[in-house]
Amino acid sequence: MAEGDDRWQFQLRYKEKIFKIIIWPRDGGSRVFSENPYVQVWGAIESIFPADLHGLDIKEVIDIVKDALTAFSYMRVRDDVEGQIIVEFDF
Repeated sequence: MAEGDDRWQFQLRYKEKIFKIIIWPRDGGSRVFSENPYVQVWGAIESIFPADLHGLDIKEVIDIVKDALTAFSYMRVRDDVEGQIIVEFDF
């Protein structure tokens, strides 16, 4: 991330392939850890590289991205949030 750039960049390893993914968070999520439930919202995928997806189906890759982002979101805030954690996607 760079100043003024809210995009998140991830690398995902799946089926021995590496994907580089850029995702925009979306407004509407929680602003403070004390909110219950705490909500993390992921807005849109800007890009997935490589574009040919190593021959995999886009739906399969997006499902894995959602699973990975759900785990990442929980791990990132679990020690700070006392209530329920909800992860939402706009893609």
